[in-house]
This record gives sequence, C-alpha cells and structure tokens, in this order.
Amino acid sequence: MSNVARSRSRLCSGAIAALLLLFAACTAMPALAQWSWRDAAGNITYSDSPPPPSTPAKDILRQPGMREQLQQYAGTAPATDATAPVRPSGSLADQEADFRKRQLARERTEKKLAEEETQARQRDEACSRARGYQQVLNSGVPVLHPDPDGNHGYLGDEQRVRELQQAHEAIAKNC
Repeated sequence: MSNVARSRSRLCSGAIAALLLLFAACTAMPALAQWSWRDAAGNITYSDSPPPPSTPAKDILRQPGMREQLQQYAGTAPATDATAPVRPSGSLADQEADFRKRQLARERTEKKLAEEETQARQRDEACSRARGYQQVLNSGVPVLHPDPDGNHGYLGDEQRVRELQQAHEAIAKNC
C-alpha cells in the first residue's frame, strides 16, 4: 500500500470517528431537554414535555435548564439561611419573588453592618478624645474652659477634679 493510500485511509477513519462523535453528541442533546416528575401514585415519569398543570412544583424532579441546580442540591439538606441558594419554585413569578426577598434581606443586612461600623468608629473617636482630655487634665497644664456666660477662664482645682472624674467615668462606661 502506498503512502498516499495510507494517508487517505487515516483521513477517512479520522473523519468517520469525528462524525460518530458528532452524531453521539447530537443524539444526547434531547436528553438534556427531558422532564421528570413524581405522579400522584408516587411513580417517576420521564418525558420531553412538561408534567400536567396539576403536578405540584415539589414533585417536579427535573426540567430543562435545571442541570446545575440538580447537581447543587443532590444529597443536600434544605437551605435554611438567607444566603444559601434557594430551590427554584414552579413559576417564574415565584422565583422572582424569592429573589426579591433574598435581595431585600441582603440589603438590610448590609445596611445594619454599615450602621454598626459607623457607630463603632464614632465610639472609638469619642474614646480617643476622652482619653486625650484625661491626659491633658492629668498633666497639670492650665486648661482654658468657657463658663456658662460664654467667657473663657482657666479650670480651677475643683473643676479640674470634676472634669477628670467625668472623663474617667465616660472612658470606663463607653470604651
């Protein structure tokens, strides 16, 4: 057999293998578009058309486009927290409502965390100011302080002791 004949033979066998692979892939595609559900008697039914409308969504085991979701839920317990994926409902309206609910819960959680972070930052700043004021009072440096009339005067010893006690209490209570 000549080299040309061998090349043609290899080319033909490669083309046949490719065609067989393409054929196998094409015949497997309809299997992805299959439905499966549990009927009223408890039997599992397979079909390329959707189940009857009287079939509850919980009894639909597989529908086209659910392959990833089925793999995700296979052998797992039902999700209980808001961040876990939710099993799709029977209708798009139910799925949309579930999505909105999860989105609202996530937004509320993010808002609460942001508020807590802001409060913690404000508390830290107030503690820092109180500690700084306590250090100034402890240092003995004269402190200029306004009186109730708006005039400025230096803190006396009694006022300094009261201010120092108030700063100490504020630090102990809030920091």
